[in-house]
Amino acid sequence: MRPHVLVLDEATSMLDPIGRQEVIETVQQLVSEGMTVVAITHELDEVLFADRIIALSKGKIAMTGTPEDVFQNPEALRAIQLDVPFIVRMQLELKERGIPLDRLMLQHSELVNHLCRLALKK
Repeated sequence: MRPHVLVLDEATSMLDPIGRQEVIETVQQLVSEGMTVVAITHELDEVLFADRIIALSKGKIAMTGTPEDVFQNPEALRAIQLDVPFIVRMQLELKERGIPLDRLMLQHSELVNHLCRLALKK
């Protein structure tokens, strides 16, 4: 069976980290093959590669947009009892400590490479 759309509801909530990563990688593979995946989750680290996020609060759309759009406003997420992914929290902390970050980076490797370039400049 190859459905056009796959809906997952908290698919990784009871999995260990390895199982969780395997599910995420499988979903990414299915998307790369053209399948549409709708994932319902409270784990915002899982939506970093999404095309679009729809954040709900009390049954209504509270925020919508790309991950970059949605995670630019951590206060709005916290207002609806959602937290930002670790990589976004890390960048907020770095900015507070005076580390220059010109844009939000959602991939760990991108952030690490940026920080290494900054370190080499000094």
